Amino acid sequence: PICNDNDIPRVFDFMEIGTSAFETIVEICKDSHTGITIEPIGIYQDMLPDMPNVHKLRFAVGPNDGYLPLYYFPKAVLDGFGYSLESEQERPLYGMGMLNMINPVQLDIAANHPENGDILHFIQRDLVPVKTIQSIYTENNIADIKVLKLDCEGTDYEIILSAMSYYEQFQKIYPRIIVFESNVKDHRSAALYEKALLKLHEKGYTTYRYM
Repeated sequence: PICNDNDIPRVFDFMEIGTSAFETIVEICKDSHTGITIEPIGIYQDMLPDMPNVHKLRFAVGPNDGYLPLYYFPKAVLDGFGYSLESEQERPLYGMGMLNMINPVQLDIAANHPENGDILHFIQRDLVPVKTIQSIYTENNIADIKVLKLDCEGTDYEIILSAMSYYEQFQKIYPRIIVFESNVKDHRSAALYEKALLKLHEKGYTTYRYM
């Protein structure tokens, strides 16, 4: 934990969940900013800069506490296929790890590389701890997070709904800004997307979509 129960409740400028190793707040924040970055894949989190007031936590985030399998192509495998973390077009492939299932984009990668044979066996499966927003706040004595940023490959909407429930039930301070990935893939994700938007609007948020 960042701080124990005897400490004064903490206020953070930002918390970003699912950072991978690119397009993060920690890469542009100042030394004076306080923050938390959360990422279950260690090699990517280790690539991010170490800032004096930013804490790196290593686990996944979801609507329930527990453990779940995380499926992803290791960085060395993607590098071996000729992809590059330096390429803006190819960079998102390095952040495609998903809980409980193989990301369809990873299946597309396999389909596009028949010369490598059955490359699906390169996909790594790690059992990772999963924590809820409530657990993160409670375990780290957090009172307020000003900006909440999510990029969780399909679980963003469920995390938002879980977070809104926690803030409401325990009368917590809501984040001023919530940034999340809008990634509607099927009827279930579309329904969760609409539900999350409705809940945000109920809480007074104005939503904008950036392409």
